[in-house]
Amino acid sequence: MDISAEQVSHLLNHGTASHRIPVEHLDYSFIEKCKDVKYLEKLLKILRSGEEGCYPHLQDFCERRIENLAPKSRALRKEKSPATATDFTAEEWQTIDGDFKKWVREMQEKENKFRVNESSASVDRSCPPVRGSDSSVLTRETQDCAAVNRTNKRSVAPREYRDWDNHFYH
Repeated sequence: MDISAEQVSHLLNHGTASHRIPVEHLDYSFIEKCKDVKYLEKLLKILRSGEEGCYPHLQDFCERRIENLAPKSRALRKEKSPATATDFTAEEWQTIDGDFKKWVREMQEKENKFRVNESSASVDRSCPPVRGSDSSVLTRETQDCAAVNRTNKRSVAPREYRDWDNHFYH
């Protein structure tokens, strides 16, 4: 009775520790024949983790196989660190830095214009001030309105359970 390596692997439960994938599947011939992109992505994840060892050529081979089957696969995405000044030439960095500083100045000017217009605009007396704004001056109407609202709210007096019987039966 002939038993394939895959069947023996399943019988002995010799798979990867976290993914339960037979170690025999981490092979050039299996990766070349496999057409299941999701399964190849799992294999690539194992290869990248180093869980079963470091095999950079096999990892590259698996990446190329996934790229042939599904070029837009998420598994092929590589993390790229944000660019810093050392990634650019001096001229490029000066251009970027100058553009950024120009943008900051423009935003500060717009904010200052907005604050000047805001302080000079007439305050609508029917609306309370915007929450979180710097205006600490309350209009007389909003103070009166707040006082009326406080007097209208009454707390409910505590009652005994027997008192509720009067409400339900009479």
